[in-house]
Amino acid sequence: MPIIELYNGYVPVQIISLVMGESMHVNDIPNITEMSVHEKIQLAEELWDSIALNELDIPVPQSHVNELNKRFSNYENNHEQLLSYDELKSQLVKRK
Repeated sequence: MPIIELYNGYVPVQIISLVMGESMHVNDIPNITEMSVHEKIQLAEELWDSIALNELDIPVPQSHVNELNKRFSNYENNHEQLLSYDELKSQLVKRK
């Protein structure tokens, strides 16, 4: 992996690329091809966990906001037509 010297330590070029806004690709991860499936899954889990720590930084697409608003409005205007879990379960059992 190419390394550049920074101050008294070293920083991988991939990290510099990410900081500068360049996208990283799976093949940029050192030794990814040598990792087992289990190790790759662990890496993916760690990446998702790190994203979840900053969930407020993740933009929500306007289409999702619109859909949630539409569904909530529908709920507010028609909540008397909704079934409880027990009512729904009872109806489903009757269909069998």
